[in-house]
Amino acid sequence: LYTLAVEVFDINEPAQADQASFELQVLEANRPPVWDDPGPQVIDEEVLWSKTFFATDPDWPANSLTYRAVSLPAGAVWDAATHSVRWQPTEEQGSGEYELILEVTDNGSPALSRQLTVPITVREVNVAPRLEPISDRVISP
Repeated sequence: LYTLAVEVFDINEPAQADQASFELQVLEANRPPVWDDPGPQVIDEEVLWSKTFFATDPDWPANSLTYRAVSLPAGAVWDAATHSVRWQPTEEQGSGEYELILEVTDNGSPALSRQLTVPITVREVNVAPRLEPISDRVISP
């Protein structure tokens, strides 16, 4: 709550003036949270990938934020406490395009949410072939 005072003067002789004061209340307009967007991710199959995601609330004072995973690739794990995703794509997921969708919600009035879609490219990793042991053989002419 702010108290504002206004005073006006005229330019006549003798100058005349008047004053008034009033109270002004500034109400918060809740704005949605803002993600720190990491951009597209490129990872290798069969290699553990981990990423922590952050968002901020632009309001003052800032509202508290709640994070959740909306959609994850098969095998990916969401940790709500740390807002992190861990994923080790399988051989079958190699050379593929995936996305994860996260959502953050503030506790403002009304509560506002914003989603983040992160495209992920899983690269195929060339693994050397493995030769199974061969037992000794006798070859006769």
